[in-house]
Amino acid sequence: MKNLKPSIDAVGIDIGTHSIKVAYLKGDSLTKLAIAEISPDTPLSSIPAEERDKLLANVLKKAIDDSQIGTKKAVVSISGDAVIVRYIILPKMTQKELEATIKFEAEPYISFPIDQAILDFQILGDNDEEDTKRMDVLLVAGKKDLIDRQVNILRSVNLRPVLIDVDAFALENVYDYNMGEQEKNTGSVVLLNIGATFTNINIIENGVSRFTRDVSIAGNNFSKALQRDLRLDYRKAEDVKKAKGILLTEEEENAFGDKEAIQISDVLKPVFHELFGEIRRSLDYYQAQSSERSLKKIILSGGSSKIRNIEKLIAQETKLQVEKSNPFASVKLNLKSPAPEELPEMQPLFPVAMGLALRVRS
Repeated sequence: MKNLKPSIDAVGIDIGTHSIKVAYLKGDSLTKLAIAEISPDTPLSSIPAEERDKLLANVLKKAIDDSQIGTKKAVVSISGDAVIVRYIILPKMTQKELEATIKFEAEPYISFPIDQAILDFQILGDNDEEDTKRMDVLLVAGKKDLIDRQVNILRSVNLRPVLIDVDAFALENVYDYNMGEQEKNTGSVVLLNIGATFTNINIIENGVSRFTRDVSIAGNNFSKALQRDLRLDYRKAEDVKKAKGILLTEEEENAFGDKEAIQISDVLKPVFHELFGEIRRSLDYYQAQSSERSLKKIILSGGSSKIRNIEKLIAQETKLQVEKSNPFASVKLNLKSPAPEELPEMQPLFPVAMGLALRVRS
């Protein structure tokens, strides 16, 4: 996987609700990397849709121009309300047969009208749990209007979308690229990305995605708690979360002398417990499908994974090893900017953009 050459020359663009991240690979080298804040003083959700799309286009254009990326081809992704991912069991058929019948097969699993969806699927393999010949299928349905919005934003800045992916699968692309075949085939790994609006969960079982879910408790919920309880404006709450965000255990609070840190932790902990409740439900659901399923570790990413101690609390609660994602671990670095010493701080923010840049490889 690591030695394959790109089949399409395209830039990976992660259009979030807090920032836009851009990653561009030339061969096996990461040559361009950029991040641009979208609306530092105002939540993006409070801006009317038409103005929001214009703002996103302007920020994206500046990121592309500043990065001096020559290609006009782009890969973007969707998540949350824009996409439905289902793991379904169907009668065994060929790829061609499923292509012809996918609309009928998908309809029972889609919560919005099928004519408003863009469908894709992947046959995962045979299902041996029943006597009849059946197969496991990964079904993906994207809302057409939300995909069209992403496409229109790209086209408004003279970019041409060549592929629309899903955030959770972009995380998987990075995992596949960084992990050797031996490690990929030794159990189940949880890819956990705490973004601004959604937390993406993707459980990889022996190299194959077997559970995907987007949770609507994420970084913005931490910021809103700081705004509410500390009476801060949006910008100040974001600054406090980034610079001073911390989660303390009860033992640490008793031994900790920093009253401000204790206060911030007390504000953030209810949000963490709410988020972790959703994560726990997801892990329990996955494991309940088979007594043979066991979880190996969690790979953590996203802006709010930078809150101090959050990986420690997740490890305590799950009894699993938790490690921070490094999407740059296996690529050759050929960057003029940012400087090498800045990359560790940027690592948690770029798994989706890097996964999209890797998506167009053979």
